[in-house]
Amino acid sequence: MRVATLFFALSATYSAFGFGLAAVLGASPALAQNSPLPRNAFAGFETVILRNGLKIWFKRLPGDPTVSVSVSVRAGSDQDPPGREQLAHFTEHMLFSDHLGRTDEQIKHEIDDKGGAWNGVTYSDHTFYFTQIGKAHGLFAIGWLYRLISPHAMDSVTVEKQREPVALETRAQPRQFFDQVFARYVNPPWLRLPDFWEREFGLVTSASRDVDLWESLHRIAPADLRGFYDRYYVPSRMTVTVIGDVDRDSVMQMLDTTFATLAAHPAPADTSVLRDPGRGRREYFWDFRSSVSYTRRYKFYDLTAREQVVLIFLGRWLSERLNDRLRFGNRKAVYGLYVGPQQRGRATVLRLSGGIKPSELGFALGVIEDEIEGLRSGGRTDVEFETGRTRVARQLRIQDASAKELESWVERSFYDERVNRDFPDVVAAFENIPKTEVEGFVRRLVIPNRQVLSVGYRIPLSQGLVAIIALGAAWLAIRAARRLMLRPLDMTRLRYVARFRLPLFYNLVLLPVAIALLAIGLRLLVYGGEALADRVLFGIDQFWIQWPALCVFAMALVFVTVLTLGLVPRKLLCFDNGIAIKFLTFRSVSIAATDITEVTRCTFAEMWLSRRLWSSMPLTLGIRTPGILVRTKRGRSYFFKVRDSDECVATLQRIVDASQNSLRIT
Repeated sequence: MRVATLFFALSATYSAFGFGLAAVLGASPALAQNSPLPRNAFAGFETVILRNGLKIWFKRLPGDPTVSVSVSVRAGSDQDPPGREQLAHFTEHMLFSDHLGRTDEQIKHEIDDKGGAWNGVTYSDHTFYFTQIGKAHGLFAIGWLYRLISPHAMDSVTVEKQREPVALETRAQPRQFFDQVFARYVNPPWLRLPDFWEREFGLVTSASRDVDLWESLHRIAPADLRGFYDRYYVPSRMTVTVIGDVDRDSVMQMLDTTFATLAAHPAPADTSVLRDPGRGRREYFWDFRSSVSYTRRYKFYDLTAREQVVLIFLGRWLSERLNDRLRFGNRKAVYGLYVGPQQRGRATVLRLSGGIKPSELGFALGVIEDEIEGLRSGGRTDVEFETGRTRVARQLRIQDASAKELESWVERSFYDERVNRDFPDVVAAFENIPKTEVEGFVRRLVIPNRQVLSVGYRIPLSQGLVAIIALGAAWLAIRAARRLMLRPLDMTRLRYVARFRLPLFYNLVLLPVAIALLAIGLRLLVYGGEALADRVLFGIDQFWIQWPALCVFAMALVFVTVLTLGLVPRKLLCFDNGIAIKFLTFRSVSIAATDITEVTRCTFAEMWLSRRLWSSMPLTLGIRTPGILVRTKRGRSYFFKVRDSDECVATLQRIVDASQNSLRIT
């Protein structure tokens, strides 16, 4: 009996220890499912609209040691006027500068000395200011942030002091020669294809401009900063969020004496006109990479607050499902797959992107399509849906329960006061979202004609082979130009060769102009090729169609370059029966001696101030010494200089005389 009792006691003790260890290690799903859920930190947000139109979100978070206070302003870099790029960013820096008798350093240390953190971030469509501090200093943080946001003098001394930090942060520097060449020739605005946001939504951003950060920053004056602040830092475009273990009445009293005192004035009208992005697009690329780059983006226009939450849920639900099947399953097709929304004003995309193992590409694409189609067609079972729903809701309860994490939702997602009047209870929405609502959302909006699919494949050729093909293609293009341009000359009859001597003016002025014209012409051809490829070629999912077409286009550029260089005269070749003008590349123009009607010396006035100029190719000016004029029966003439003009004229005259004597004898 004693032995049995002892054995039972030891067994019970061992079992208790095992269950405890399993709970710590997360190895007991049944126990974890039955454990009480942590509180829903998203629930109970209070919305207060101050008398000046500013919106307050307050959340009492008992037990949280940190208070987070933030201000979101619906104005960012997209509101920068042309020529004043970085104005929104500069304004953000100015608000942290000398103000109300405090220096930059003193403003910073007011939070740092209390163990807090602070910062400001300028996004494309909003600017976000925040501070996180111990709960004992929560009310102070509200006042600190108000003083930060309150109207600033924007005096010239402070503006100049802040200009350099903005330049350093944006890596702005004066443009050098090659920067100018790139900005004005390689990538000028009028030769740029629209970026994603402009092409798909009609949003005109700074990507469509020639942005010289250095010039733009130094063009920004105090009046520009005051104007931007007065125009966009309007209470009705602001959201102040206070989250933490602080007394509600004390917070409201502090807000009433701070943010409520900001002057109310009309908000500027939203001038951006979005177009409904209801059209699909597919684009495929090949380059040297280790994995297949896969990006699928579904476009949404003017979502409601509820649709925004459904989209966030869909992104997290799909992320869990896809990573389970593609990363953590038996077939390791991807390392990690990102699924989530991205916003820019009222334009939103659901982005699904990641690197896929080339050998598992077919499997991965099938899984991705299966998951989306499963929701679109109602093919997911209730158990599958609820399992994923429970998981993402539980993660949200646990991972986003602090003041800091809740504040990040305002920064990333809920900053547009036009969409979110109230702070969404995301946890409750996730826990109770019906499967039918998600399926309906997918059927209505997550559809092929709202999809932009971009796939970057690994090129099926080695770098060495690509280099050989490129050199071979260039050689073929040059050979083709040579075959077209080359005219055989009987070099056994050659008697004299002279190189044209171009004036210094030609070398310093006309030659650079000619090179510039050639470069512009080639750039226009490249733009035409880019536009054609963007519209047609990149939509073809076939390497052996796309790359040969690109190779042919590159060959055409080489061919056109060789043809163009064939317009530049280089040498005079004299034969016993005529002459030939040899050009820079393979082209030559032969003139029989019997076709030459005149060989003479001409001065500048006799050539440039007479009608002779209109039918001539003037290769010299003839200012200091006369040039040589050779005229043909067709009226075409050449005006040039060589090293020994007397010798050249004598040779030409002998050739012409010999030809005429031959005609008389005949």
